[in-house]
Amino acid sequence: MFVASQLTDTAYAARQVADFLGSALYADDTDNRQRIFFTNGRYTAQLRRDWQLQDDTGPKVRVDHRHHAIDAVVIALTTSQRLQDLAHFTAEQERAWAGSDHWPKRQPLPPPWGTVDEFRSQVLRAADSHIVSHRAVKRKVVGAFHEETLYGRVLTRKGVSDTLYTNRIRAEALTPNHLRVAKGWDELSDRLHGSTTQRSETRGLRVQVAALPDLPPAKSGIVRDRALRDQIRRCLRHNGIDPDDFGKDAIKRLVKDERLRMSSGVPIRRVVLLRTINDPVLIPRNKWNSQLGRFIRDNDPRTIRAYIGGNNHHIEIREDEKTGAWSGDVIDNFTAAKRVRIDKVSAVDRGDDPKKGERFVMSLAEGEVVHMRHPKTGLSGYFIVFKLDKPRTVHFVHHWDARPAKIQKDDGGKEIPGSSREDVPVVTGKLKPLGPEQGTQPYKARVTPLGEVLKLHDD
Repeated sequence: MFVASQLTDTAYAARQVADFLGSALYADDTDNRQRIFFTNGRYTAQLRRDWQLQDDTGPKVRVDHRHHAIDAVVIALTTSQRLQDLAHFTAEQERAWAGSDHWPKRQPLPPPWGTVDEFRSQVLRAADSHIVSHRAVKRKVVGAFHEETLYGRVLTRKGVSDTLYTNRIRAEALTPNHLRVAKGWDELSDRLHGSTTQRSETRGLRVQVAALPDLPPAKSGIVRDRALRDQIRRCLRHNGIDPDDFGKDAIKRLVKDERLRMSSGVPIRRVVLLRTINDPVLIPRNKWNSQLGRFIRDNDPRTIRAYIGGNNHHIEIREDEKTGAWSGDVIDNFTAAKRVRIDKVSAVDRGDDPKKGERFVMSLAEGEVVHMRHPKTGLSGYFIVFKLDKPRTVHFVHHWDARPAKIQKDDGGKEIPGSSREDVPVVTGKLKPLGPEQGTQPYKARVTPLGEVLKLHDD
């Protein structure tokens, strides 16, 4: 998104480009006649206001990519004569201001043809019909393959767990989610560690605490050691902090002052979390084989390195040949990289699946274009793939939407209405009926830099 703070940089770049082109194309000319022109942003802004292509009460609105098309029209019609007229009017205003301390109102320049309303409607109609060209940022394998944090696999009675993993974090990074306990835990813990508790009661209380069910770790994770979790909660309560509701600053101060400690007085610096990862990136290790004199694959499942993917490359959509239903598989960046760099094939598998009876329809990556109807309004248009979520959700935005992805807030911390993109999530199974016309299917397209729309087949 182009922001107002870049205007100065753009003006400087325009002068540099003009000088470079002049030196490259007209270095041998000696008449010193200007052959390369660039416009001043202040003049084009004034013409936009004169021709009512911009709100006169504020800066240019940049939430719609098509404002560049309007700028192109204004620049193309910014002739030397119009620049001279603007400069003349500006000089007249400055002289009037110097003589009377009153800035006179300037009469707007007439449009190149017709009335202002006629000219404005033609320009806006042409801009509205323009399809914005986007670069498919994820067609190539770019970006991280996985998150940086390394997770360890958990051994259970049945073997290595496929969903439970551990990682170590600093104590100041703890949150209330990491300290969740079953109902009644704190009451039993207070009785167990209370000064008035008799030794004969201790064994029974320990049995009751051990019998309490542990809460599922979920994606946020939970302190794995139950005794350590209990100790941290008691330290927080002892220092007047609710273990189920505290902020980052509170836990940071506690750790910094060494008030988060074991019963022996040893400060707690780091803890091990247990968490659930449903679709991890698993990377096997190699080990040295002295007999073969080379590294071989270590097949011990406990040695596999586990990471969170968190970076999806594309989604492959296929159609069931019997039912006609669409389904999709989101392929992460790690899998796409393995296909390209190890298997030496395309990152996108465009083949049909005879075993499942599925036919390849299309693949979608971030930045690619789909011609379809809006799932809520039913209006036909061109939409850009904004984000992919596993297992099969595609997020779309309008092709013209230049707003940032994150919600913008004012100085008071309140959300600014309409300041973020209109995210349109669609599950792959519900995408097929959303063709640009009733009874048709959505199709993938490519928009050239000149706005030409090309329909793509089996891409």
